[in-house]
Amino acid sequence: MRRTERAINLLVIHCSATRNCDNYSPEQLIRDHVQRGFRGCGYHYYITKDGSLYGMRPVELPGAHVRGFNRRSIGICYEGGLDHKCVPADTRTPMQRQALTQLIHRLLELYPDAYVVGHRDLSRDRNHDGIITPDEWTKLCPCFDAKLYNKSWVVSE
Repeated sequence: MRRTERAINLLVIHCSATRNCDNYSPEQLIRDHVQRGFRGCGYHYYITKDGSLYGMRPVELPGAHVRGFNRRSIGICYEGGLDHKCVPADTRTPMQRQALTQLIHRLLELYPDAYVVGHRDLSRDRNHDGIITPDEWTKLCPCFDAKLYNKSWVVSE
């Protein structure tokens, strides 16, 4: 992993919005993004339930994961985000948590000025107070508070 020439100031965490009892492979993720009209996967990295990390898109290329922020961000997606009843939930496995922490650590070493956010944190500020609150979230993705990684990127969960 090496630093790209793109000016990166955001690491955006996503969930695949799939049930934790279902498997969702990197190939399925690519297929679904292509079916939605993308040229390939919109995320740069994907972490499956077993903690495997997949490079999905070269970091040198802008992602296609959050409108208005793609040029200056890196998109990271974890498999899951819905419980067995399709209710949004933090379904990260211990292996995913470890892989995500390690990836964020490496990326923050390369991009020390970057800030970690969840997709939901980039929702529109509907009341224009400068703060995105839960009632303004367009989506619940990634179903946990990704900004906690900014407090210490050695988060042990």
